[in-house]
Amino acid sequence: MTRSFRISNACSAAESGYVTPLNDTAFFVIKGGGTFSLAPGSSRKVVVSFRPPHPGNFTGNVLIVGSSPVEQQFTIGLAGTGVGRP
Repeated sequence: MTRSFRISNACSAAESGYVTPLNDTAFFVIKGGGTFSLAPGSSRKVVVSFRPPHPGNFTGNVLIVGSSPVEQQFTIGLAGTGVGRP
């Protein structure tokens, strides 16, 4: 299963930073992860995949760190339930 969200730059100056999952075994950033640079008014799509290693409940986070005007951190909470195959 995949889900996506957008990072937008509403400032009048370029914004840079990075996107990464935090210590997780079930959630993976498959698009839009790593470092980024956004021009004013632009955005970046981030796609996260849920691939649990076994049945059960999982929680995780994606960390977004921006640099302007000072380093700012945002955490996106994730949750999913893995089920066994029939």
